[in-house]
Order: sequence, then C-alpha cells, then structure tokens
Amino acid sequence: MSDARARTLALAALVAAVAATFSEALFSGRVFFQRDILSYWYPGMEAFRRAIAEGALPLWNPHAGFGTPLLADASFQLAYPPTWLARRLPLAAQYELFVVGHCLFAALGALVLARRAGLGWAAAGFGPDPLPRAYVVAGERSLAGSADDWASILAPGFDPRREVWLADGGRAAVGELTRTAPPGAPRLRTAKVSERRADVVEVETESDAPGVLVLVEAYDPGWRALVDGRPSPVRRANVLFRGVALPAGRHLVRFEYRPRSALLGLRISLGGVLALAGLAAGALAARHRRLNPGRAEASIASAQEGTA
Repeated sequence: MSDARARTLALAALVAAVAATFSEALFSGRVFFQRDILSYWYPGMEAFRRAIAEGALPLWNPHAGFGTPLLADASFQLAYPPTWLARRLPLAAQYELFVVGHCLFAALGALVLARRAGLGWAAAGFGPDPLPRAYVVAGERSLAGSADDWASILAPGFDPRREVWLADGGRAAVGELTRTAPPGAPRLRTAKVSERRADVVEVETESDAPGVLVLVEAYDPGWRALVDGRPSPVRRANVLFRGVALPAGRHLVRFEYRPRSALLGLRISLGGVLALAGLAAGALAARHRRLNPGRAEASIASAQEGTA
C-alpha cells in the first residue's frame, strides 16, 4: 500500500470513528444536555451574545441564580477565539461544534504523535498490534527516572515484547541490559488477570525462565505486590506501568493498593475521633456533677462508708 493511500485511509478511519461516536448529535437531530449545559451553559452563552449585540462587554450573567460574573467564569471560555467565531451559530450547534471539533482535533494530534513515534500510517490510524493487559517478558533494562525516559521508550530499537524498561532506583547503570531473554524464548507470555476489585488485582503467570510481569495499568507508589503470598517490590515499568520480577514457574501475583498516606490519615482520624469521644465523655460527666451536686456528694459519702 502506498504511503499516500495509507495516510488517506488513516485520516478517513479517524474521522469515521469520531463521527460514529457522536452520531446521535450529528445525524439524529439530538442536542447535548448532560449535567448543567441546559440550565447553565446555554443561558450564559445567551447572555454573552446579547451583550455583544448591544455593544457591551460580557461581564455579567443575569440568568444564573441572582446573577454571576460572566467574563470571569472560565467555563464559558470567552477569551477563546473559537467562542467568538461560533457565536452566530445556534447555541446547540455551537456546543456540538465545540465537543466534536475538539475530539477530532485531539484525534489528529494523537495521529501525529504516533507518526512521530515511528509508527506507519496504518499502525497510527488503526492501532498497532496491542499488548495484552498483563504479560511476562524476559529482558529488562534500567531506567533513569528522568525526563529522558520517554526517549528510551520511543527508541526504534526497543521492543516491548522482548524487554521492559524498569526504574531501577540506582541499582544498575542507566540503559544497562540487566537481563536478556534466553535463546529461543518467546517474545512474551500472556498472563491472566484472574481477579479484579477496586483496590486489588490478581494475575496468574507461567513462564519457563525468570522474567518481569508487566501490568499495563498506571503505576503509583501506593501499590504493593505479593508473589505467591510473599511481598515483592512493584517497580515502574516502561515509565507508566507496574512491573514485578518473577522467577521461572507458575505464580499468583496479587497487587494491593495500600498508600501510606491514606493509612496514616486513617490512624490520625481514628485518634482524633477517640480523643473527641474522651473529651465529650469528660464534659458530660462534669456537667452531670454540676447539675446533681447532692447525688455526687451522696455517692462519695457512701463510697467512704463502704471503705470504712
């Protein structure tokens, strides 16, 4: 396929995907009204248009509550040139143009970024062969943990199906190939996500050689990993994702999100609740003694008689 034809097909696929996503608004005569668009955005834009038609600055929106500042409200984007260019369109058409046009613009930007990363037009437009959500590779390299990491990931010689870049924490020289795949080893082995909850992911793996499990989900320092029930460090893999080193064989890897800040906050909150409860109990006891002094004295006297 020629480069020109591949480029045309990629652009056509991109436009078709955006059009299909917003087909109801584009082809069925429906309008956007989710959240506060109907009750807030439309009235505010109408106030903007009326102010311009009267030759005044759009400073005030009389339609929201008892009135609110308009020009100072960033949600109306009154300093954004397309807002002024589209002000003669019907309000629904203007909002539709903003949503669909910006999504199309973002898709074009993603296409250009994919091309700059070295993908061909077909791969950039239709997507390359995607990696699985979880997989094991044998090769690994040490990553610097700096702004240059993206250059390493986008380098032409990097094959994510054979190796992974890991934030090594200074244990190896940057870029050093700390482990290579053995001869004849498969490029990657797919792992199975066997359980998923809000803060837990379990992955079943099997490989003939040591490797690194890569979970294609966002890395965060709060993630902890258990490999067959034993703690194992979670490292930043390929800049964005989670990686856990594994020995050969079958393993069950359990990821748990346990950020220290949240646990510390829970302990502090619990301590605060207990302290408030203690203060409240002391205040109630003191108030009870003030309201019932005779009963308190009688209780003290009976206690003294009992000890005597």
